[in-house]
Amino acid sequence: YIYVQSYPLGAPAPKCNPASHNKISVIKVPLDDPASAEVVSTPSVAPAIGCHDVTVVPPKHIAVAACISESQVWDIKDPANPTVLAHIYNPEINIHHSSQLTWDGKILALGDEAGGGGANACAGQQDTTTGAMWFYDLTDPSNPQQVGHYALPRTPAPEEVCTTHNFDIIPMNDPKKYIATPAYYDGGLSVVDFSDPAAPKELAYYVPELEDGTPATMWSVYWYNGRLYENGEDGNLRVFEVDGTGAADTQYFKGRLNPQVWLPTFK
Repeated sequence: YIYVQSYPLGAPAPKCNPASHNKISVIKVPLDDPASAEVVSTPSVAPAIGCHDVTVVPPKHIAVAACISESQVWDIKDPANPTVLAHIYNPEINIHHSSQLTWDGKILALGDEAGGGGANACAGQQDTTTGAMWFYDLTDPSNPQQVGHYALPRTPAPEEVCTTHNFDIIPMNDPKKYIATPAYYDGGLSVVDFSDPAAPKELAYYVPELEDGTPATMWSVYWYNGRLYENGEDGNLRVFEVDGTGAADTQYFKGRLNPQVWLPTFK
């Protein structure tokens, strides 16, 4: 099954208005005959105006979705017909943009893309909430509890774009250690230890530059088997190694990794 997200990017148009986006499309794909794939349901995500990002957690029969105006937890016991199990409202989040879950399934991390990627929302102070990454206790998926947030501890130049964007959570050997890899557009890469979600701290960072000395915008950062892979808007792929996130400290995947599917197939 494929869960397709949709949300409006602009003003209503004659053939496309916001109300037409407050749903997802569920596509069933027979693996022995992919050409016969078909849409089998279009569940509503109302009152959200649409969803942007979802992480699927098959062993726990849940999915966590960032849906622009709110985040949601879905019950996917019946994968063809997911239902909303919980709504997460947070007036301090401008755009619920990205969702990830720790590998023990206990903490949900949400990214706020403040300004839609068009503003500098990084004030360089941990108590700042605009454009932050937010943490929720998901012990009871039907009742998420906010437990903390992380803000980039640096302030880029006023004309630069800075807000939480796409990220991954590293599968550590120590199940109590949580490390995320958020990209911050012109704010670069931040490696964040949120083992205590109420007091997250930055372990490392990197801000790449173009030939003219301006920041190279970082779009997303994902960890895979000991390295961080960064996708930037300048067309380059950068690969990083960070102390404490290699073979001695992490679980490696035997095959592929889809950052949006929580499916431990470790060594």
